[in-house]
Amino acid sequence: MKSVGEVMAIGRNFEEVIQKGLRMIGQGMHGFVANKEFEVNDIDAALSHPTDKRIFVIAHALKKGYTVERIHELTRIDRWFLENSKTSSGSKTNWSSTITSPTCRTTCCWRLSSAVFRTFS
Repeated sequence: MKSVGEVMAIGRNFEEVIQKGLRMIGQGMHGFVANKEFEVNDIDAALSHPTDKRIFVIAHALKKGYTVERIHELTRIDRWFLENSKTSSGSKTNWSSTITSPTCRTTCCWRLSSAVFRTFS
């Protein structure tokens, strides 16, 4: 029998929960952002086959310019989750401006992993 694994994360919104959940799964990743370079030879094939790394392939595909609709066609994952994952993956520029803002430094940065924070500080 194969174990599928399970992660529980509690947060105020989807983006916060997915970041926490991805940090907890033991893949050596820091969430959707600030990960070591993730290489995929055939993005379409990797998206079509469910694996424990497919969530990172989705982030990689979004970074490479795949649309939510194209990813949905390949994965059959609900568009709502893909849209919110797109928001979570955001560009480094978007995260950088958010994290370095004075408001974020005082109110929300404690929710990010220290590795993510160090990447953009």
